[in-house]
Amino acid sequence: MRLLGHSVRWLIRPHPSRWSRRVGTSPTVTANERRQSRSMAPDDALPDVRTDDFDYHLPEERVAKFPLADRSASKLLVFEAGRSLRHRRFVDLPQLLPSDAVLVRNNSKVIAARLLLHKERIGRRGKMGGGKAELLCLEPLQPSTDPAVALACTTPPVVWSCYCGGRRIHNGTVLHGEHVRATMLERVGMETWVRFDWTPGQPCHSFADVLEREGHTPLPPYLRREDVPADRRTYQTVYASREGSVAAPTAGLHFTSDMIERHFADRVVNVTLHVGAGTFAPILSEAISGHQMHRERACIERAELERLVAFMEQRRPIAAVGTTSARTLESLHWHGAALLEGAGKSGMGEEFWVSQWQPYNCTASASALDTYRAVLRRMDEASLAVMRGYTNLLIVPPYEFQVVDALVTNFHRPRSTLLMLVAALVPGGRDTLMHIYEEALKHEYRFLSYGDSSLLTRRPMLRQ
Repeated sequence: MRLLGHSVRWLIRPHPSRWSRRVGTSPTVTANERRQSRSMAPDDALPDVRTDDFDYHLPEERVAKFPLADRSASKLLVFEAGRSLRHRRFVDLPQLLPSDAVLVRNNSKVIAARLLLHKERIGRRGKMGGGKAELLCLEPLQPSTDPAVALACTTPPVVWSCYCGGRRIHNGTVLHGEHVRATMLERVGMETWVRFDWTPGQPCHSFADVLEREGHTPLPPYLRREDVPADRRTYQTVYASREGSVAAPTAGLHFTSDMIERHFADRVVNVTLHVGAGTFAPILSEAISGHQMHRERACIERAELERLVAFMEQRRPIAAVGTTSARTLESLHWHGAALLEGAGKSGMGEEFWVSQWQPYNCTASASALDTYRAVLRRMDEASLAVMRGYTNLLIVPPYEFQVVDALVTNFHRPRSTLLMLVAALVPGGRDTLMHIYEEALKHEYRFLSYGDSSLLTRRPMLRQ
């Protein structure tokens, strides 16, 4: 049962509430900041990218509905400038990447964010189960906007922003599960602020326990199926450790613990970007200049940033595992560039915010090493163990990557910002991208979240 629907109405409209949220101490992106975001890139600086140019026919049978039994058994399509496309297996990745390449991965963990509840109905015999309803927990508002803090909370209530599916659900409506009560507080745009209450103790001590007991894996709507128990394991990277995503950073699903330990243990850097439902939102505007990019929470620990800066000083190539890792790395660069210009400390306290058009009207010419050093200095000044913030960064042609040299990524949906990001990375842009995807379809690669993988580089750098 999917009351939110397989087409999922909330995926085909913008999310204005992301710009107007004002709860507790949550860092907000206000309407004024949104205007400021656009003013950072005047119309003549916005990318001239047409959505129709990134459309292609994806047959339903090419969409992988379930994962392979062996994570690393997927196909790997390899693109390197100046060479023809190669068809390999994911297990070949360690032999393809340079021996000194640094692997940057997103360690965010998918939470069981989908709750199937029912409305309370008062009958002659007292309270009875009423109509069915569905909630998708998007991000916490109270007691903290940090998912780790909100999930660990053992003193109810907690308040989350949610998508809500079901009939006749209004402000004040109460929904029930076996261990949780959800009260609709306020509708804000497409989202609803929901208060969750439970009785602390066995079996649900914290809100994380509530989701563990009551929640379902929030599979992408394009899989067109209900979740099964195995999805709790398979729709999760083996290195996931920071709870907060409502979608998996799927490029990492192919890695096994053995592969990482044998080949990458001494050259892995962890970043965290909590993937939101907006990652599935299609582009509705004819031109990308009319698209509002969704906001996602990102962070990096100081120790990880120090390791990354040390690798940069050694001029080692950076391979990002997935678009989320790539966006995090590039966002940190633009935050550092803003710090160097004296413009990165306002509006968000100790947290950063990178707007979607920030790079396209930036005159800064600092290297990634300089910008990352600036972020480290800022952490020193503010005594920060973790640099946290939000990014709306939209990477489309003709964006020039500042940090990422290679990208490991799955095959993406037509007309998506993820597809455009890939086009920005590969030499030749959109034409190269479409050639890659034509070859993938011709050779029967499996597409989307549970599908096969690709290794793409900006320049010649691979060993084989």
